[in-house]
Amino acid sequence: MRLTRLLVPIAIAAVATVLTPAAANAQDYPPTGPTVTVSDSTVVVGDTVEVEGTGFAPGETISITVEYGPIAMGVPRGARSFVPPTRKDDASSVRADKDGDFRTKVTLTQVGRAVITATGETSKRSGSASVLVLSSRSELPTTGTDGGSYLRVAVAGAAALVAGLALVAVARRRRRTESPS
Repeated sequence: MRLTRLLVPIAIAAVATVLTPAAANAQDYPPTGPTVTVSDSTVVVGDTVEVEGTGFAPGETISITVEYGPIAMGVPRGARSFVPPTRKDDASSVRADKDGDFRTKVTLTQVGRAVITATGETSKRSGSASVLVLSSRSELPTTGTDGGSYLRVAVAGAAALVAGLALVAVARRRRRTESPS
């Protein structure tokens, strides 16, 4: 009786293991979607960016759309706030090559955050990339220096050093003349 109690669960487990289908050619989860990249992440209105995509069906027509939205500044991630409606433009369509890749150019016509989305018409697979569109070049942040400020700092430092040495020399002379020898 004890042996039967032990062998029955083992036999059931063995049969279940043999009869359970195994995953053949399992794919990655989650499945990887197409990749879309842009040549520039920040541009000025009217500029053209090059859009490249991979991972689409070979030879399929790919619809390129641009959706313009506001530039959210100072709003914490996940915070609810009023966001004005976006504007969507159908930019163009392009055909993927034999590897499922494409390359095209898109002109950005609105200020804000532009999300460029590529969608395969037969596979329905899509990918997107984001571009910051500014109204003028002057809105771009200034980083680094133009070189002239280094010279100004060096001249100011040298002048401070000379002034300090002159004050030390004057103080030493006063001590010599005031102190009885």
